[in-house]
Amino acid sequence: MIQILPVITNKGGVGKTTTCVNLAAAFARSGRRTLIVDLDGQASASLALGLKRADLKVSSAQVLFGEVDVADAIKQTRVPNMDLVPGSMDLASADLRLGRLPDRVTRLRTALAAAREEYDLILLDCPPSASLLTINAVMAGDALIIPVVPSYLSIEGLISFGEMLRHIHSGVGRMAPVLGIAITRADVEKREVRLAAEVIRQRYGARVFQTVIHPDAKLETAPLQGKTVFEIDANTPGALEYAALAEEVVERIGTLTKALEKARAKQNEPAPQAA
Repeated sequence: MIQILPVITNKGGVGKTTTCVNLAAAFARSGRRTLIVDLDGQASASLALGLKRADLKVSSAQVLFGEVDVADAIKQTRVPNMDLVPGSMDLASADLRLGRLPDRVTRLRTALAAAREEYDLILLDCPPSASLLTINAVMAGDALIIPVVPSYLSIEGLISFGEMLRHIHSGVGRMAPVLGIAITRADVEKREVRLAAEVIRQRYGARVFQTVIHPDAKLETAPLQGKTVFEIDANTPGALEYAALAEEVVERIGTLTKALEKARAKQNEPAPQAA
């Protein structure tokens, strides 16, 4: 079942946390029980939802290393149906600790197993780096959401991220499929932005979500108030676009689920008998 969705890229400044938080809020508003797991040492998602540094003592780091159960790290947010496992600076040393462990790339998947029973969707706000923690997120995920800003450097970052995913697949033999690439912060008034968005769609085709997130002042100011954009103004363009993106994500989950079920059924078909 497709439940765990890492929001992931190896480049910062592409709206990753904004996408994770507001997608989760859109899912919650539609009645889906939703959990955000903040895997960033900067705790950006946690702070964007109004938590203070003092609230981060029990975080995803403790869950990752089995020091607490995931249920004991969950905090309720103001948004009905949406909970959070905070991030913290304890994640800064995660790679050093993971490197010493035999299950270094599967610990997160194991740690989040119990949460699957309690939530419809689990979104991972991932660090913008190539690391063992990032590999854990890829291994834990059922399908990946990749945000990208339409710019030359972001396109190069997207290409290198694809290469990183191929290295992960060749190294560990498993990789969550890409559910979709989300174009964010698209200031289409600028010609170079329109051209970059066109290049992304030409290169990645149907993997790119149709919904585009455009600049919106309320999207930018919402984290300063510790709120989602829906709490600021549910009718602002940014809120409407994230609501549309959430619908598209749900639709793709359904399509991918059917494709995976069909593939599994074909694998289980008995081999034809020799004449």
